[in-house]
This record gives sequence, C-alpha cells and structure tokens, in this order.
Amino acid sequence: MIEGHLQDYLKKIQIQTDMKKKSELIVWGCSVYFPFQRACIFSYSPFSSSIEGIYLVEKEQISTLESMKTDVHSIPPIYQAVTQNTPLFINSHETQTAFPEQIIHEYNLTSVIVIPITILNVSTGFLLLDGFNGSTELLHQVISQLSKYVTLAAAPPLVVTARILSKRESEVLQHLANGYDTNGIAEQLFISKYTVRDYLSSAVRKLGVRHRSEAVAVGIRTGMIV
Repeated sequence: MIEGHLQDYLKKIQIQTDMKKKSELIVWGCSVYFPFQRACIFSYSPFSSSIEGIYLVEKEQISTLESMKTDVHSIPPIYQAVTQNTPLFINSHETQTAFPEQIIHEYNLTSVIVIPITILNVSTGFLLLDGFNGSTELLHQVISQLSKYVTLAAAPPLVVTARILSKRESEVLQHLANGYDTNGIAEQLFISKYTVRDYLSSAVRKLGVRHRSEAVAVGIRTGMIV
C-alpha cells in the first residue's frame, strides 16, 4: 500500500511528460522514501539488448550515468529480471560473480536489488539499488513496495492529446510492434531503412519516451496501434 507523502510524490511524477525528468524523479524517490544508500536508474532496449545508465543518487546527491553502457547479456541477473519482468534480489556472493569486476570495484557493490521498469509488460529499463539499511525481515515487503512504486511512477498518461503521430509514423510503429526490424519495415512499406529510422525517431520524440520499445508500449496503451 502506497501511503502519505509517497502518494503525493507519485502524483508529481505521473504528471511529468519529460521522460528524462521523470527518470530523475523516480530514482530520487527511491533514495528518499526507501531504505537504500544508493539508487541507479537504467534504460533497456529489448531490440538491441543494450542497457544504459541515466542517473545515480547517493548521499542526497544525483549524478548522471550516461557513460555506463553495456549489453544486458553481460550481466545475467539483470537479463533475467528485465526479460521476466520480475524484481530480483542478488546477494553479495552472486553479485561478485555476476557483475563485471570493474563495476564491482568502482561502486563497491555488495547485495543489490533489481526492479524492472515495464509498460504493458514490456521492459524499458530498471532500477538498481544497493546498501539496504532496513530490517532484513522487511526486505521482501520493501521490494514489493518498490515494485509497486515503480509501476505507478513509470506509467504514461492514458491520453496523449498533444502528440498525435502521423499516418506514416503510426504505420512504422505498428510494424515494429508486429515484430519487424528496420529492414523488414522498409521492405513492407517500400521505403529506405533510413526513412524508417527517421519515422521511428520522430514517433519516439512525439510520445515523450526514450526508446522504441517504450513508444510501442505507449502506442498500444493509448490505442494508436494494436
């Protein structure tokens, strides 16, 4: 159950249309309302299997993580969490074997929690939290609360009135939702792959999201595509 000040904070996040600002508010909320020393937010693209850092909050300071990019397959527990859309607790022993050595040493990682960020069951990112300073008996309850918080915070507005896609942008996005890659869409619509990329970039921008997978999820949620 989400209560009190956190409910008010969620309302502030939910009306935010700038996705980068929304990401900042989500990860900041983790550090304020949940018992962790550090929280990071990452984007994830199921199309390219890439993960990219966005923000890190530690000791009430926020910084960017945009230099951190890798293939999700290189960190199996994160791959498991985002592909199964399931929160995951990784103990300190598993962390030492699953994460790249450079990341472990740079951030002094111990046990961590991964909370997928999903829209209509499509993973578009995740939160990585460590330095849990609450009661271990309440850990599972905290993870459940975190998961609910992220689900509510990341949900896009149901109505996207000011950012309607053009007919061609909708067609391209629909083909993407149907499983076609850039080359496949180009063949289906008899246009170049570069034109496909332009349409997709425009759709992503208009919908106020960061990645194609998010654009597909928002398109389905708002009825622009099926």
